Amino acid sequence: MIISIMYWKALNALPNPEDMTSLLPAETSPVSISVIMSTAVTVESMVIACINFFTEEVQRLVQSEIPVVTIDHVFDGRIAVVSNNIQGMEELVSYILERGHRKIAYIHGEDSSVTRNRLGSFYRTLQKKRIDIPDEYMPVIPYRDAEAAAIATSELLDLKDPPTCILYPDDFSAL
Repeated sequence: MIISIMYWKALNALPNPEDMTSLLPAETSPVSISVIMSTAVTVESMVIACINFFTEEVQRLVQSEIPVVTIDHVFDGRIAVVSNNIQGMEELVSYILERGHRKIAYIHGEDSSVTRNRLGSFYRTLQKKRIDIPDEYMPVIPYRDAEAAAIATSELLDLKDPPTCILYPDDFSAL
């Protein structure tokens, strides 16, 4: 999870600094909370990305008075920076196909709107070319988990009919 605190200012928007921690997702690290507690009394704005946007904590944060910018998820009345995962995946798969690959594996992230958009585009692009991908070429791992990606890669390469190309969900996993 990435939570970036963009700008701090004591506006007294919350009666107690401890109230801020109740708005943060449960998986926020103690270090992040300690930075919040020791850096400022209130938060003027937050950027959130790479989390489950449907948790109660995130919903409370988005419904609070704190301005929130989300990455790759849209909430009504909030600012969002959205990647074009559908077009990006289509272009990537088309490029791979142009290079002659037909046995393409996709180690993808766990269920999220980003994952669903990417998977949909991945399958649609291959379907247009009448290329079927076996289920064993589609392992699921947590985002930003290089160790899980290494294990999944090893398992793919050990298959009787291994892929000639492997896609990864993010830069961390591709390392």
